[in-house]
Amino acid sequence: MNASNLPIFINEIFQYNIVRGRGSLVRAVIEAQIESPFNTPMYAASVSV
Repeated sequence: MNASNLPIFINEIFQYNIVRGRGSLVRAVIEAQIESPFNTPMYAASVSV
């Protein structure tokens, strides 16, 4: 995920049942942020939607 494909990512994620998979989503975002903290604003933007 990067700034150029963030809108595409958000559209695709809405096709899945986010409420049911929210634990997996949160875990994936936390792990991704640990690996690349410079992308934190993009992770925050995707989660806030």
